Order: sequence, then C-alpha cells, then structure tokens
Amino acid sequence: MKKIRIAGMGGQGIRYSAHIFGEAVTQLGLYAAVHHSYGAEVRGGRIYSDITYDETPITSPYSEKLDIALILHKLGISSIRDHIETLELIIVDEELLGELYPHKNIVSVPLHKTAYSRDLPLNMVALGYLANKCGIRLEALLSAIRDYKRNREINIRAVKEGYKL
Repeated sequence: MKKIRIAGMGGQGIRYSAHIFGEAVTQLGLYAAVHHSYGAEVRGGRIYSDITYDETPITSPYSEKLDIALILHKLGISSIRDHIETLELIIVDEELLGELYPHKNIVSVPLHKTAYSRDLPLNMVALGYLANKCGIRLEALLSAIRDYKRNREINIRAVKEGYKL
C-alpha cells in the first residue's frame, strides 16, 4: 500500500490533482481512496489531499504512515512535519527548498518555473512529475484527464511537461 500527500494552499487545485491521480491508478487496475483536509477558507488556507492506493481493496483511507509528499506551497509544509523522518520521498518546488530542514529524501524540482514560463497550471505540472516518480504510466494519467471536460487540453500539456522533468 502507498500513501501520497499533496499539500499546498486552497485554490491551487490540490483536490482536483488528487482526484485525477486516484482515477489514473484505478485505470491501472489498482484500488484507490482519496481523502481531503482543508479549512473553511475558500482560497488561501492550508489544504492537503491524501491518496492511498494498493493492489487489494482499501478498507480505510486513514493511516498514520505517509510514503510520499508533494508540497506546492509553504502552507502545506506543516502537514508533513510529523512525517519528515519516515517519508520515502518529499517533492518540493525549488522555491520552497529553504522552508524545509535538510533531509536526504527531498527532491527539489522547478515546478513553478516550468508552469509559469509555459503558462501552464502548476498543480498539473506537479501531478505529471509525481506520477512519473510513482511509476504511474503517462497514458493512464492522460486518460483520467480526458474523462473530465474541465481545461482538458491545457491540463494534458501541463502533465506532459511535468512528466518530462
């Protein structure tokens, strides 16, 4: 069983990204559960989404153990503080690297730079990178995006860019 946390600030598309990731892993024949945690703010507050996936049915999306974290904003850092020592991989934008204590499993990636220089949504660039690191096939991710009408073409371009990073 793998558990991933995508964390950031409300309005960044964290929930949407988690939903697409969960849909992609189910297209690969795996089971997935997605759980979100956020405050009352519509935008600007801390949010995180946990995706749990496995080859066997998932009885509960709640677990104390996290395997991988993707942090898109400094507000999301607090959601992994208790897990930093046990995380297999922490993916952060290069702009956030100074916000975290040095750790052997931190990977710094130019997510913001890639997204904004190409006028692409940050969450989807990051999702493409995350999927690649998790061994999720690009075609499964693209198929999950195609199932939704919302910003389909730009999301596909963004995921492909992130997958290449």
